[in-house]
Amino acid sequence: MTEEVKTSTIPAAAKNMSEESAIVPKPNGAMTTATDNDFSGFAGDGFEGATKDDLAIPFLTILQSNSPQVKRSEGEYIEGAAEGMLFNSVTKELYDPVKTPLFIVPCAYDRYFVEWRLREQGGGFKGQHSVEEGEELLTKATRDDKNRDIIPSGNQLNDTRTFYVMIYKEAEGYATPALITMTSTQIKKAKQWYMQQNMLRLKGPSGPYRPPMYASKWRVTTVPESNEKGSWMGWAFEHAGYLKGPQDPVFVEAQEFAKSVKSGAVKPDFEKAPDMAGGSTEPGADNDDDIPY
Repeated sequence: MTEEVKTSTIPAAAKNMSEESAIVPKPNGAMTTATDNDFSGFAGDGFEGATKDDLAIPFLTILQSNSPQVKRSEGEYIEGAAEGMLFNSVTKELYDPVKTPLFIVPCAYDRYFVEWRLREQGGGFKGQHSVEEGEELLTKATRDDKNRDIIPSGNQLNDTRTFYVMIYKEAEGYATPALITMTSTQIKKAKQWYMQQNMLRLKGPSGPYRPPMYASKWRVTTVPESNEKGSWMGWAFEHAGYLKGPQDPVFVEAQEFAKSVKSGAVKPDFEKAPDMAGGSTEPGADNDDDIPY
């Protein structure tokens, strides 16, 4: 489903090995060849010592015309990258939602206020604040000519709506976690999408009920947007139905991810967020606060 942009790292010698020569023991002592292509008996081996600090959750971001992955003059340039594509910050995968539908499963939502050094001063993550702290800082902020909220430290403060999602690789039958963050012009989109999820209803034995957030599939695409100061690509979400039920492996994974977020075991690492140093890449960024969420 996704368009892989990484090149193979398998050594040539390994590629030339015959499949029959790759012998590994099964847990019961029997032998199998790599032609079985089944390592399920060893599932998870080697990852026992990992903690939440070792596992970076990718950010799923929209590439803009000025994103370093799009510009040939940048070291982060990726062949084939284009404005409007989606980018996985960890795997470096590109997704073209116009050519190939991309589905996600939202699992949880949170809101943060993130502080950044201004882009013209070099950019860089300077810290994150709770909603209460952020709203207090906003009372002391001034709005500059680029419509950015500048707090007394001289840094920019971004109201950041964060969705914890699973990228649903339907053809492969599994999903992987990611973060979608929305600031400035996309805050209105975040509020609308959250409201759409909140309004979903299914019919149960006792009548209509609101299904868990992680029961739904959504198709994610990007759309062109503009204002008097410029143009950019923004988010668009379309409900695409539900998972197959509580026994669906993707539902189970999504539920566990949601529990980890709720317990505080999983948090976004904004310092690793691409294209956020100094704020949004959107020209004329502003905040839309007409929906009270």
